[in-house]
Amino acid sequence: MLDTENFQSVHKTEPCDRAIYCKLEKFLPKQFVCADFFRKLNQKRYDVQGFSPDELFRKDVKKYQTQQDTFYTISSLPNGTGYLWKKDPKLIDAFHKYREENSLKITMILELSGQVNGQVNEILRLHVCAADEFFKPLVQYFMSDEELSSLMTLEEKDQKQKIAVWTLPNHLTRKTIQPRLLKNFKDVPNLVETTF
Repeated sequence: MLDTENFQSVHKTEPCDRAIYCKLEKFLPKQFVCADFFRKLNQKRYDVQGFSPDELFRKDVKKYQTQQDTFYTISSLPNGTGYLWKKDPKLIDAFHKYREENSLKITMILELSGQVNGQVNEILRLHVCAADEFFKPLVQYFMSDEELSSLMTLEEKDQKQKIAVWTLPNHLTRKTIQPRLLKNFKDVPNLVETTF
């Protein structure tokens, strides 16, 4: 329900989403109102007050791994979290610490944001943190791959901190952007999604 915006988004709703709902619908109580439940879920989803950076990384994360080890993660953060990675050394350290403690080459955060350059405009931000040997080729790949460069705009990068931020259209989700992210990146082995 959350990913499809209660089945109202044409960009985010796929036939399989509706098919699963139809199968589960028979188990719902008669008085169940889909719109009410969606509203309550949304309220809880965006309540991240008091969360540490590490808790935010883990709140809604998907891992993608090889047969040997985990390669990268994408965490999804709610609207208005407002973490400014580049401006806060503690957050940058937490970003790298999470990546290193989980033996990841690349960690990404997909964040819906309400402001760009002071203008109210809902867009997605993709924050990327990478190991030394992956950062430069990854940035070059994102900027040179035809499909990605048509979707993503580099907002800022910090070669020293190994962190970069891209903006994307807000109709994209992790489910729709992830298969495109690294599919032609020659340094990445064939990946599969896994769970914790």
